[in-house]
Amino acid sequence: MRGELFFGQSFHDFEQGKKNSLISAIHGYNADDVLNTPVEELVKYFEERFLVQPIVIKSNEVYLPEYPREESVRERVQDRIWQNEYININRNYINFTVHVPFEGDPSLFEIQPTSRAMNMSRKMDGFVNGNEIHLPYRVEAGDNANLEGHYNQDVSMISTNAERLNADIGRLNAQIPGIIKEKLNERRNTASKSQTLIQSLKIPIKKHDNVPETYCIPEIQRKPKIVLPPKVKKYTPEPTLDVSEYENILTIMKDMAVAMERSPATFSKLTEEEIRDFFLILLNGHYKGTATGETFNGIGKTDILIRHQNANAFIAECKFWKGKRNLEETIKQLFGYVTWRDTKTSIVLFNKQNDLSAILEKARETLNTHTNFKSEYSLTNAELEGSDTIFSYKFEHPSDPNKEIYLTLMAFQITKP
Repeated sequence: MRGELFFGQSFHDFEQGKKNSLISAIHGYNADDVLNTPVEELVKYFEERFLVQPIVIKSNEVYLPEYPREESVRERVQDRIWQNEYININRNYINFTVHVPFEGDPSLFEIQPTSRAMNMSRKMDGFVNGNEIHLPYRVEAGDNANLEGHYNQDVSMISTNAERLNADIGRLNAQIPGIIKEKLNERRNTASKSQTLIQSLKIPIKKHDNVPETYCIPEIQRKPKIVLPPKVKKYTPEPTLDVSEYENILTIMKDMAVAMERSPATFSKLTEEEIRDFFLILLNGHYKGTATGETFNGIGKTDILIRHQNANAFIAECKFWKGKRNLEETIKQLFGYVTWRDTKTSIVLFNKQNDLSAILEKARETLNTHTNFKSEYSLTNAELEGSDTIFSYKFEHPSDPNKEIYLTLMAFQITKP
């Protein structure tokens, strides 16, 4: 880019163009993907595409690529005494180019900030080459020549314009997340209506032979729903446990744990494996023999596993509180059991000490600072969500950062009598 810097398109036009491009990209996003991809992942995707990175001028790294060169030029000038006559004289000039490094999008130097700083005494020419601004100078040699003054003034003006443009960019970036969420909601609504219309067609659909199928678990006393996972990037459809069914399993386990809390004299004497067996008895009553204990899975044996054929619907670990390090090992152990298809997990934590509130704080801190932590997750079941000792999270899958694992921590107090 050559010419005067910050002297092209107005920021107002740039801003409108950016917003229009964003809205067009969201409205044109594939209907199936927008309905099957987690909203937070779509927001992150569009933010990465449309948030504008500010320009950073590295004023303290300004340099000359080579020494200034002197140039002798013969020029024809007007005679001072005889105004109508011209004479030829020799003049010496010093030529040099100042390089100003920067970070950011080079095309932003073509944008005029809302409030532009200008040098009214002369025009500042320059051009962008890669991640540098090149400022060429040709100064007449003389005792009063101020080489540094020329470029210092220009670098200062570039920095001022960059700061003013960055202020405009900051205001634009603050609006973009809200626009993304609003337009994604609109797109999801239109996509949902389109899918409803498409599915209302009575004409039979002929499927291609190579299209992967998903499936549901056969009829049992309570049938966990199997749904397609979120369409993050290019996933082949795989079976997974529906969130509502996941929360039903958690509710069953919570009810069992509350019963244990009410009978501490009995349950505080039991081992982790013996407590696990009580959960398995209750879960098998609901899921007709599909809940197993100490089952080989991944790289170890998990405490509780609800399984159908080759699909693991739910994995859980039962542990006594023995400190943050032990909980970290439990998380590591749990993730070691998880295969690529597993997405719904839980840790049932029993405390035999007195200060449960302090232990809950330590447990939550351990989960929130885990390297695979993505976000907290709000359970929809009011009975679970209203509990002070149940916390649900989303984690990155250890074998695939684009897949999510649901991990719910359920803590209960079993104090020795």
